[in-house]
Amino acid sequence: IFFGTGLIFILRSLGSPNVAWLRNRGLGRLGQISYTVYLFHPLLLSVVFLLASRPERLSSSGDLLLAVVALLLTLLWSSISLRWLEKPLISFGRQWRY
Repeated sequence: IFFGTGLIFILRSLGSPNVAWLRNRGLGRLGQISYTVYLFHPLLLSVVFLLASRPERLSSSGDLLLAVVALLLTLLWSSISLRWLEKPLISFGRQWRY
């Protein structure tokens, strides 16, 4: 119900300054890389904690720092993947008719 109510509010407010923040360039970029973030965040989170020889749980401020490092690495990897892998492959795929 919450999602539906929010969606109706946004659709009724298109063009309104109340939802101008939704057109933010950073949010658009995050939307472009969101699927890659979803796919790779568990892997990179595990790798970061493994390299630090720590269990994957937030039991100290050091663990929180590791989680932030994993998040930043995930965002970096997702941006690189979009630029150098996904966009070229999508462009290549659009050349073919099926």
